[in-house]
Amino acid sequence: MGSYCALYISNYEIVSRKTTIDPSILLLFQPSDLRTNKGFQFINIAKNIKHRLNIIGITLDFSKQMFNTQKNTKIKKLKELYTDDPYLSTKEEIDLLEGTTFDLFLKASKIIIKNNYFFYDNIPKNIPDLSLIKYIITFDTQFNSFFYDHKSLLRAFLEVVDPEDSIKYDITELIENEYYSQENIYEQVIEENNLYDFKIGEKIIILPEGSTDTYFLRESLDILYPHLKEYYSFMDFKKSCTKGGCTSIVEIIKAFIGAGIRNPIIALFDNDTVGTSAIKNLKESLTKIPDNIKIKQYPHLKIAEDYPTITKNSNIIKKMDINGRATTIEIYLSKDNLSDNGELFPIQWGKTSGQGKIVCKKKIKNKFTQQIKNCKKAPISIKQYDWTGLEAIFEMIFKEFSENTPNQNKIIKILDYYSKYNWE
Repeated sequence: MGSYCALYISNYEIVSRKTTIDPSILLLFQPSDLRTNKGFQFINIAKNIKHRLNIIGITLDFSKQMFNTQKNTKIKKLKELYTDDPYLSTKEEIDLLEGTTFDLFLKASKIIIKNNYFFYDNIPKNIPDLSLIKYIITFDTQFNSFFYDHKSLLRAFLEVVDPEDSIKYDITELIENEYYSQENIYEQVIEENNLYDFKIGEKIIILPEGSTDTYFLRESLDILYPHLKEYYSFMDFKKSCTKGGCTSIVEIIKAFIGAGIRNPIIALFDNDTVGTSAIKNLKESLTKIPDNIKIKQYPHLKIAEDYPTITKNSNIIKKMDINGRATTIEIYLSKDNLSDNGELFPIQWGKTSGQGKIVCKKKIKNKFTQQIKNCKKAPISIKQYDWTGLEAIFEMIFKEFSENTPNQNKIIKILDYYSKYNWE
């Protein structure tokens, strides 16, 4: 019979595979998700897997696109069969598929998963969408009529299940029957599948302006989005003995482009005068920036619209909008870290070009470091702090590779080939 691995939502089996681990499914889990108390299972909750799918480009809109493409491919082939040999059952299947929208599919799938319907005989005859549910369970147990790609299928399901439902990838049989060893499972699968455009274990590189930015972002990611931390790698300026600043980052980007680096990269510039100028000069100096490199500035921030500033030789406070002029990473750390006794640390303007810097940077960093320590010691305290600014940065980061990604392009190419030459 062979050995299988399978993907489950709660206890409902979605897809299975014989003999080998599916690298596109393993991509959705991290080594820390592996549980060995009941075999060998990668487990996390639905909302975290959904978030991971989104950042690699498998969004709900992309899932809907794949649904319609695959459904229309099958309808086309069925019509060709019906022309040659017009069986009534074929015509009925065509009519059912043509009447099945993405929303209707989600509705039927929710009923199937929620009630663990595996066999048509167990389904009450008075439930809605009975014909579609019967079709899925009887003829389409792997949902192949609607999805060729399992990640897109899973993303669709995650829209209708409980966010806390368990998502499990069970590879127990493959380990027990020695298709894979217990150690270094990821490394073994990487070696088997080194042709994937988005390789397992390949991280999105975050290239901020300096080591302080790296510290704030890396620590915050670990606190706010621990389920995503293995998907990103931050530039380590100290370890590489690399200087920070706009000029250095621009040269690093040019070097990456010249070397043909294919990793997904997000360069983050401060939302200030120097950052804006650096991005403008970078884009003007290059014929084309590759699709795998994204150039971004920190986002607009509400608190920065009316922020205290002082000139170099004056202590007179003047509030003004510093977005685009002096919004560095510190401004995103919340009022608690930016103030003493309720008074915000001001921006001090320089002599030229309208560039400003926040005062008391060391004190701000110490305050934030204590905040991180408190959250790590007592995770329940995370919600007591204001993370709005940092969340805005991460939401921008998470969206950067959600469209036209290597994952999407690979799936589309495979589906195109499948629809032309390999349809059954």
